[in-house]
Amino acid sequence: MAMAAIIFFKTDNLKIERKMKMPKMKTHRSGAKRYKITASGKIVRRQAGKGHLLANKDVSRKRRLSKMVEISESQVKLVSKELPYKKYSR
Repeated sequence: MAMAAIIFFKTDNLKIERKMKMPKMKTHRSGAKRYKITASGKIVRRQAGKGHLLANKDVSRKRRLSKMVEISESQVKLVSKELPYKKYSR
């Protein structure tokens, strides 16, 4: 929960009350484009190796590389920092 500070201004015998909020965290835009959040909260990514030189790769290998995979356990904390407002993307 963000802390709110109340600041009072005095102008021409008028008292103005303004609530100051903490700044929002920014989402790392490249991370938001690379990763998706599943309904259960897992972070998934595309597999590497499907960009070029596809003529000499087997069909089953290309099909396997097309699927999304869950990121490794060691990367979860790092990617979570890039996506402060994680939510399920449809």
